[in-house]
Amino acid sequence: AVAEIRTVRESREIVWGGRRFRVDLDRADFGYAVAEVELQVACESEVEQATTDIHALAAAYGIVGGDVPSKLFEFLRLKCVDAMRYQWREARHGAERAVATRTLTLLCL
Repeated sequence: AVAEIRTVRESREIVWGGRRFRVDLDRADFGYAVAEVELQVACESEVEQATTDIHALAAAYGIVGGDVPSKLFEFLRLKCVDAMRYQWREARHGAERAVATRTLTLLCL
């Protein structure tokens, strides 16, 4: 396993602006939290308005939107990069450093 992450999920339905939203809040055991806001629509023509409504609800509740890293990526960024840096410092040969660099690139991209 690359990582063991325990997550607690809280799910709620919020009626706001006459629409029923589902909000899932995931809290990982290493301090990372992410919210997911969903709004179901009946047809594709409603997607644009639903997206606008989701952003409005998020703003009203102080949820910052945009691209957020996955739990695994954030775990690796917070917990594993320091260990990799330590390995680089301890490496005695340039070839070992090159291998460590390639490994970090594969893990973090």
